[in-house]
Amino acid sequence: MKRLEIKNANKVRQQILKHLNSDEQAKYFLRLNAILMLIEQEKPNCSGIADLYGIAPPTVARWVNRINASPDGDISVLMDIAKPGRNTRMEEKQLAVISRTLAKSPEKAGIKADKWTGSLLSDYLKQKYKIELKIRMCQRWIRRFEEDKML
Repeated sequence: MKRLEIKNANKVRQQILKHLNSDEQAKYFLRLNAILMLIEQEKPNCSGIADLYGIAPPTVARWVNRINASPDGDISVLMDIAKPGRNTRMEEKQLAVISRTLAKSPEKAGIKADKWTGSLLSDYLKQKYKIELKIRMCQRWIRRFEEDKML
């Protein structure tokens, strides 16, 4: 039988990876699937699985080590535990403003620059929307936006 081919395979792959990283349950299923692939198939190794899912090989190895360290090979060790940290103090409206701002180039916002920097974003938000963010926080938002855009 002829092998089926997926049109726009790269785009479909990116959408699947975005979905698999969208929430905790999807991430858990990704981990389970990766472990199942290691168990069922002889060829894939941590690097092969990591390449498939766009993650680092040590991450896959860490999942295997977690399962091996559990007394009964309990898969629940692959679930994420609650992470400490403060929730954002920004309102949804402010987050939407930042997202819309980063979606366009600085030139379209009337600034003579090729790309957003923390300093540039901080100044722009302060002048245009009266939102005060430190440069480092703006750098984090730029990085988050770029990561979301890539997936």
